Amino acid sequence: MPNTIKAETYNITDKNAVKIAIGEFDHATSAHGNQKISSKQKKTHSLTQELRPRLQAFLQTTLDLEEQLAIFCSEIGDSITFDSVSYINERENIEINQGHESDHKISFNLMTQGDRVGALKFSRKKKFARQELQLLEEASTTLIYPVRNALRYREALQSALTDALTQVGNRLALESTLHKEIEVSHRYNRALSILLIDIDRFKSVNDQYGHAAGDTVLKNISASLADTCRQADSTYRYGGEEFVVLLTNTSNAGALTIAERLRATIAGLTCIHEQLEIPVTISIGVATLKPTEMRQEILERADQALYQAKHLGRNRVVNSNAPEKKAL
Repeated sequence: MPNTIKAETYNITDKNAVKIAIGEFDHATSAHGNQKISSKQKKTHSLTQELRPRLQAFLQTTLDLEEQLAIFCSEIGDSITFDSVSYINERENIEINQGHESDHKISFNLMTQGDRVGALKFSRKKKFARQELQLLEEASTTLIYPVRNALRYREALQSALTDALTQVGNRLALESTLHKEIEVSHRYNRALSILLIDIDRFKSVNDQYGHAAGDTVLKNISASLADTCRQADSTYRYGGEEFVVLLTNTSNAGALTIAERLRATIAGLTCIHEQLEIPVTISIGVATLKPTEMRQEILERADQALYQAKHLGRNRVVNSNAPEKKAL
């Protein structure tokens, strides 16, 4: 393993007054702290002066983090070799990797005034020379504000696709995701199922306990649905008291099993609002995608199954893919 040390955070003075912290890097590259600037360092400085404006211009063309990292790697790859580079943002649970990690590493924490917007980590087989660190350090500053803007855009996009009350996906998010999943299902002959869920007698909850209690019920049920589903599944508020659970790569039999588990979980749930216990149940319509079927058709079948579940007495699961019974 390489001999590594921790370096202190320091300021880089430039027109953006940005601050970068070097994380972990090889001892050999940090042993000469106060040497005079060499001819190689002067050349590196000249190189970064040329590289910086070009990088800034290219990075402003996209708000996609993966594209930004690809542009960054492409531009600095002509000036310095590395085996891998990663962008990591633990707060937002983001990690984007390019290349294969090697032994010798250097990390830069990307900071604005008082706000850390992530970290860049470089690696390669041989140690980074000091002038290479200088180049990486200077080049990395160009990513700070594009990355910050990309994170803000990502947050705004996520907010636009999230139901404000329940914090699950909204109808717009469902329609977009379902359209993509149907395309994948048809292309690769992969099973896809949906559960259309309605809270039983929700109007009476609002009438008897008030709309604030109704909001509590919606939040509790959406949280229980999301917690009970598998990690690969996704939950959306379809409208009012209706939810959709999207089950990728799930057969009809698997969807029925999950639907029954969700129904039983909610039936055992008691919502508490201002010390009042509110019993709740749900009805579920199940639909599994058929060949050539599109978004509206599978949603309509799930809706018909849900209507039947309500008609049969509520707190039950009905399968729209069940074989029709032949008349005697």
